[in-house]
Amino acid sequence: MISVIIKDLNAIISMTRNRYIPDLRKDHAAIRWIVKQANIRKTDTVLEIGAGTGNLTKALAISGARIIAIEKDISLESGLRRRLESLPNVEIIIGNALKLLDSRGIRFDKIVSNIP
Repeated sequence: MISVIIKDLNAIISMTRNRYIPDLRKDHAAIRWIVKQANIRKTDTVLEIGAGTGNLTKALAISGARIIAIEKDISLESGLRRRLESLPNVEIIIGNALKLLDSRGIRFDKIVSNIP
């Protein structure tokens, strides 16, 4: 599955060479594509590493799955919480994902992330 996604991303990069390249963190089509590729079910727990401003987080949450969004940059916390406060299936954790996963024993079915 990962090799298919990498192949698809390489195809997208090839098509966009010497053209306008969208900001994949904000581009709605790219975000929808990422969510579709993740094939999320309502019963899944999805770990998102690097939630940023929450664009991908919000799209993931619409699936109805439990979303655990980890963001390292504390300066993004208030905006992220404000943006996602109406989504009860989203848990926001601020900190280093690698350290948190080790110390908290977070369980998940899928990992989703976007480029930084």
